[in-house]
Amino acid sequence: MTTRSCPPMRKWTRRSILGIGASLAAVGLLAACSSPPATPTSAPPTPTTAPAPTQAPAPTTAPAATTAAALTTAPTPAAAQAPVAVVTSAAGSTSASSKDTITIARGGNLRTIDPHGVVGLYEGELLRHIYEPLVRFKPGTLTPEGVLAEKWEQSADGLTWTFHMRQGIKFQNGEDVTANALKATYDRIFKQTTGNSYNQIQGKMDPSGIKVIDPYTVSFTMKFAFPTIALVPPAFESVISPKAMQDDPDHFWEKPGAGSGPWQVVSWSRDGFAGVRNDNYRDPKVALIKNLKYRVILEPATKVAALKNGEVDVIDQVPIEEVSGMQASGKFQIIDAKTTDGMHLNLNCGKLPFSKDEAREAAQYAVDREALVKDVLGGSGQVISQPAPEGFLGYNPNLKPFPYDPAKSKQLLQQAGLTLPVKIQLISPDSWFPKNVEIVQAIAGQMNQAGFDVDLKVMEGGAFTAARRSSSYDAAFMQLGYGVDPDPNVYSGRIIDDYWGSQFDKLPMSKPIFQMIIAARTERDPKKRDQLYQQIEAALHDKGPRVLLYRNVYIWGLLPRVKNMTFWESTYDIFGASIEG
Repeated sequence: MTTRSCPPMRKWTRRSILGIGASLAAVGLLAACSSPPATPTSAPPTPTTAPAPTQAPAPTTAPAATTAAALTTAPTPAAAQAPVAVVTSAAGSTSASSKDTITIARGGNLRTIDPHGVVGLYEGELLRHIYEPLVRFKPGTLTPEGVLAEKWEQSADGLTWTFHMRQGIKFQNGEDVTANALKATYDRIFKQTTGNSYNQIQGKMDPSGIKVIDPYTVSFTMKFAFPTIALVPPAFESVISPKAMQDDPDHFWEKPGAGSGPWQVVSWSRDGFAGVRNDNYRDPKVALIKNLKYRVILEPATKVAALKNGEVDVIDQVPIEEVSGMQASGKFQIIDAKTTDGMHLNLNCGKLPFSKDEAREAAQYAVDREALVKDVLGGSGQVISQPAPEGFLGYNPNLKPFPYDPAKSKQLLQQAGLTLPVKIQLISPDSWFPKNVEIVQAIAGQMNQAGFDVDLKVMEGGAFTAARRSSSYDAAFMQLGYGVDPDPNVYSGRIIDDYWGSQFDKLPMSKPIFQMIIAARTERDPKKRDQLYQQIEAALHDKGPRVLLYRNVYIWGLLPRVKNMTFWESTYDIFGASIEG
């Protein structure tokens, strides 16, 4: 497997994808999707392309599960398909670790492993190995497939979705997975009223909308006639054992037994996670590795050293300057995965300066996006003007990235009646993203030349999350996980039903935009829906609550002994993976 020392971003090909949405748990919020296939294949993976999208049919039969494409180079996305790479082979191994264990090192502390709590990328990718939903989207594609559900249908009026569950599936504690378990799961979510699971469902359905029809059939009546299953959160929620919740309602998620997935929890802390194989899982070909371990290593150089020493098997965010040497050694696998993640500055619109329209527009001109990508990321990124990649639902070809124009920024700040320099606090996590600290230092320097006086505060991930959610910032460096459908990740919880701390709802301009978002999430004509999202982005472009910057390329490093591990977007799974050599 090869990559380049400065991997260029690949252009998304324009193709209509208007008929079907993406998983709720796209990058940035991955707890609920990408569970293992119901019936994984044992044959070597073969290349696939994204299917031609269609309007979600009624009834819809869950497609048979397939293995993701095997790629010998960094993945090149097909039209409207997120890149997926499966590591299949490489020569030589430097690790003396057990073949029973895979250790993955990433640069983010764990905040909780409560599947319905505050869960982000790092927690979500671990938890999808523990828990399973009714439905998932195949990694990097537009194809929904059943996991706990074998088929589903939407009512003629579009409001009710009925799921027929597979029989004979058991939780890790031996309890049967039934429709009552799904209802108990959602009873807990509605009682919590906090965390990502509740935030995804609020405003879309009420508890009374859940109906158990028989032990293996459940229906969800939504408040709106959604055009795609991607907007039906119960389809993607982690289903929990009622017995586990009853026996220990406050800490069941810290113990084995509560999920139906191929691994179960052993232990966790802010600095790591340990899971062990569920030996009773229905398909032993899924969990070939016994022990799944996650290790937090914040410093990129320390991560690289741990990989080179054989202490870990997989690392994320290989520094671009390390790539050529690691490839030349022949001792490592290097994969670059293009993402739909949009890095951006979230602006707190609830107070000065960004409660002023002109100040938010000034911030657009105050950042040199091209320099960030070229000089800091070494070309491993793509400047963007909007959340949707080209070829995705809502992409507006008329929106262009803002140029770096310090004079224009200063002029706008003065028009807002603000005294230069305008003091702001920029907060950032300390290690979540490629070149995280270097990027925010560069942004602070650029903004300081454009009429701002930036107080940069780099924070541990949990503290950053708390500050962001409580609106304790002026600007926050964040990742916007697009997925394929805009509503669950771009607008729900970020623009409307805000739980990211932007306070955009305090601005008069938010009201008509909210109305357009509601109209778009309920519009069943795909062309009209696409046009609505284009209009929303045009309305947000210069005075919205975010400064869009660039898309990342995630560069992964692996020991050669890791086989058949799947990567897409900024995440991974180990379903069907093995340790050899």
